[in-house]
Amino acid sequence: MAQIEKKNDMLRVERIAEEKAKKKVASKRQEELELRRKQEEAARKKKLQQAEEEERRHQELLAKRKAEEEREKARKQAEAARALELKKEQERERERERERQREERERERQAAAERERLERERVEREKALALQKELERAAKEKERRELEEKRRKEEEQKRAEEERMAQQKRAAAAAAAPPSTTTVVNLPVSKALNTTITHSPALNVTVDIEHSAMKTPVGKGTAHNKTIDKGSGLNVTVDVEQSPQSYQITPKGKKVEVLVNPEDYGMDQNSDDSTDDESAPRKPIPSWAEGMQLQQAIMKQYYDPLDLHSYFGEVEQPKLEKIFQRSKPRFFKRTSSAVWHSPPRMGAMPN
Repeated sequence: MAQIEKKNDMLRVERIAEEKAKKKVASKRQEELELRRKQEEAARKKKLQQAEEEERRHQELLAKRKAEEEREKARKQAEAARALELKKEQERERERERERQREERERERQAAAERERLERERVEREKALALQKELERAAKEKERRELEEKRRKEEEQKRAEEERMAQQKRAAAAAAAPPSTTTVVNLPVSKALNTTITHSPALNVTVDIEHSAMKTPVGKGTAHNKTIDKGSGLNVTVDVEQSPQSYQITPKGKKVEVLVNPEDYGMDQNSDDSTDDESAPRKPIPSWAEGMQLQQAIMKQYYDPLDLHSYFGEVEQPKLEKIFQRSKPRFFKRTSSAVWHSPPRMGAMPN
C-alpha cells in the first residue's frame, strides 16, 4: 500500500509538476502574446500616426495647392477683368471715335450739301438772270428791228412821196416848157422805170448809145423806155433793142424768188455766231418764239423739269448674257495626240 501511495504521490507530484510546467509555459506564452499584442498595437498606433501625419501633410499640401490655385484663379480673374475693362474702354473709345468721325462726316456732308445747294441756287440764279437778260435782249432786238422796219418804211414812203412830187414838178415843167428833143432808149430793169433826165439847153449833146448798150448787164429782163430831154433841137429816137450790140450773148434764167415765211426760223445745221457774217446775219426771231407764255413755259420747265421715270419707268440694265447668248472662245484649247488616261503597257514599250 505504501508503494502504491508512494507511487500515487509520485504521480501526483509529477502531475503537479507537469501542471506547473504547463502553467509556466502557458504564462510565458501569454506573456509573449501580450508582448506581441503590445508591439503590434504600438506598431499599429505608429503606423496610424504616420498615416495621420501623412494625411495631415497631404491635406496641408492640398490646402496649400488649393490656396495657390485660388490665388492664381483670382489673379487670372483680376487680369481677365482688367483686360475686359481695358477692352471695353478701348471699344468705348473706338465707338466714341466712330461717333466723332460719323458726326464729322455728317457735318461735312451737310456742309457739302449746303455748298452744293448754294452753288445750285447760284447757278440757277445765274441761269435765270442769263435767261432774263437773253429774253430782254431778244425783246430789245425785236423792238429795235420793229423800229428799224418802221423807220425804213417811213423813209421809203418819204422817198416815194418826194419822187412823186418831183415827177409832178417835172411833168408840170415839161408841160410848161416848149417842145424839146426826146430820145427814147430801152434800158434794163436795174434802172428806174420812166426816169426823165433834163439837161441844160444845148444842141450838140452826144449820147453814146452803142457804148451804153454794150455796158448794159445781161439777163436783167426787158428794157423800158427812158426819155432824155436835151433842150431845143431835133427829135432823135433810138431803139436800143434793134441795135446789133443789144442782144444777150448768154441769156440767163429768171431769178428764183424764195417765199420767206416769218413764222419759220429755218435753222441751219451750223447756224451760230461763228458762221454769221455781215452778208448773212442772224435771222430774226419768229413771233411764236417770243411772248410771256413761252417765257413762263421755259421758266417752269427749267425749275420744274419733267419726271421721265413716271413716263418711261425704270430703265432695265442690259445683260450681256441675254444679248450675246452664244459664247465663242477667243482661242482654241491645246490638244495632244498622246493617251493620258491609261499607263503604258509593257509590250508596247521598246526594248
